[in-house]
Amino acid sequence: MDARPKLGISGCLLGQKVRYDGGHKLNRYVTETLAEFFDLVSFCPEQAIGLPTPRNPIRLIAGPFGADVRAVEIEDPAKDYSERLDRFGREFVGRIGDFSGCIVKKNSPSCGKDGVKVLERGNPSRRGSGLFTARLLADRPELPVEEEGTLADPLLRENFIGRVYVMCRWQELSARALTKKKLLDFHARHRSLIPNDEEEINLELSRLLSGLESIELASVAPNYIRLLMHGLRGTVFKSEMVPE
Repeated sequence: MDARPKLGISGCLLGQKVRYDGGHKLNRYVTETLAEFFDLVSFCPEQAIGLPTPRNPIRLIAGPFGADVRAVEIEDPAKDYSERLDRFGREFVGRIGDFSGCIVKKNSPSCGKDGVKVLERGNPSRRGSGLFTARLLADRPELPVEEEGTLADPLLRENFIGRVYVMCRWQELSARALTKKKLLDFHARHRSLIPNDEEEINLELSRLLSGLESIELASVAPNYIRLLMHGLRGTVFKSEMVPE
């Protein structure tokens, strides 16, 4: 692999003072370990949509039937930033074609991936995703995206890093004029990484590639990498696949 993988990182995890209270959440594993192997590119959705630092904190609230989750100011719920965060997410997705993964801030109403607090009928629940990250996951389902808390678990950390390297190899391959033979060679290298219990994913990949000769490669490639990356979410990567 020629290029260093590029990772998008919530700016507060890099020590940037971009949080609502003017502080940061420096993560030394990111800045001292991952920085040796990856190019880190910071982002902060709340700053990107024009909110100042420091600023009034925002939270997620749900509609009467648990749908239509919105990001509003805690002190003044009439100040709704939902569309702006979603729009920035769409813009961000449009310019990160060379990113091999992202690490986002846990519990953030803009960046959190899982278990973000949502106020529903006056009661809090931990079922939400930050609006920016929700858009990122919806538009780039193949991209490895995890919260910094995941990095504390050795198996989850190695799985994330392994998927990032697979994504980077795919991006390099795609940049060099992908051919049907190159796609089949890539699959031959990586199919054994998919856990045996992901039988449905393996079957879908087999069906997709079995008709490769009669299908336009441009229509196959996006579905292929989406399925492969989904199948790798439970993989225990071998040490040679994940640099120390």
